[in-house]
Amino acid sequence: MPQFSVKFDVLRTEAGQLESYERELESIRESLSRIGSAVQVKGNAGALIRRNIIQVENGLTVCRRGMAAMGDALTRTAQIYENGERRILDRQPDKGGASQAGEGSAQGQNPDTGEVSDDRGLLDLLLKLIGKAGIAGGTVSLLANWFLEDDALKRLLTGGQNLSGILGNVASASGNGAWYKYIFGLNKPYKNTPTSFVEAWDEELRKYVLKNSDDAASVAKVGSKWAGQIFSFLLNGYENYQEYGSGEISGGRAVMETFGETAVDFGIATGLTALLGLTGAPVVVVGVGAALATWGLDSLSEALTGKDLSEFVSDTVLDFGEWVGEKAARAWEGVSAAWDGICEGAENAWDTVCDGASAAWDSICDGASGLWSAVFG
Repeated sequence: MPQFSVKFDVLRTEAGQLESYERELESIRESLSRIGSAVQVKGNAGALIRRNIIQVENGLTVCRRGMAAMGDALTRTAQIYENGERRILDRQPDKGGASQAGEGSAQGQNPDTGEVSDDRGLLDLLLKLIGKAGIAGGTVSLLANWFLEDDALKRLLTGGQNLSGILGNVASASGNGAWYKYIFGLNKPYKNTPTSFVEAWDEELRKYVLKNSDDAASVAKVGSKWAGQIFSFLLNGYENYQEYGSGEISGGRAVMETFGETAVDFGIATGLTALLGLTGAPVVVVGVGAALATWGLDSLSEALTGKDLSEFVSDTVLDFGEWVGEKAARAWEGVSAAWDGICEGAENAWDTVCDGASAAWDSICDGASGLWSAVFG
């Protein structure tokens, strides 16, 4: 069977070279434009020079766009083949029985068969569910993640997220007559159960607002809420940084995806908590239900799109924004080209009128001079 190989670094190098050619062509075009503006030749010769310069400028613009398109095609081609190879290697063991891409342990790869299982994903879900069970559950989840997570930075970030939840529960339990309910999350999510989803949503958002109070417990509760979201943001950022490091996305895209995914995660978690909180169930039930619902939505999204829900929504929004920006840029180029054509046509018409007027004036002057000579000798 025929075989071929793709050198991703060579493709990206050539794409960079095409980008430099594009910049050089644009520089030449701008220089020609300045020359055309500086031409002082009058009459038909001047108009012809300016018209030819504009034609060369338009040709350079076409070439520049072609260079840009070819460079983009090379970059995307390299990315497609690299992603395909990575997916294949993630499912094959090397001689030592581990994944060549270094992802086997994270996904629960069997060192004997090389098959990748989703055991780690299920373990993460289980620990997340346990973490919803108040102070005790959060502590168990914190310790388990600390010993089971191989990635040191991710271990610290996940631990910080668990710790913020534990401290929030401790702060809520302090000074509360039913403090023991916070040990296993048996407390209710709201003091007074809302009667509508809008009220519950508003109540969830109020948990992030520090009211005018010197109460240390209130400050700790609000601070723990914000800390949890900050750690979520950092975890999303770390995962997107890994995608950036592998060449899957650009640095700017990684930053935008981090903000987008965190916002979607916050919206989903807040909405599900508010919805389930209407039942008046204890926090542990609401938390576990929200986590399971999120997992279900992510699983469905991955089955349909290959991405979890927050990533899919974030990517869709960003892709649409890039599409709008690209269309706007192309529309502006079209308007600019049309304006240049109008200006060129007007300039040519003006030159023609001026040339005609000059020729008519010369003819009148010549006729008057001949008449003067004939009459007065």
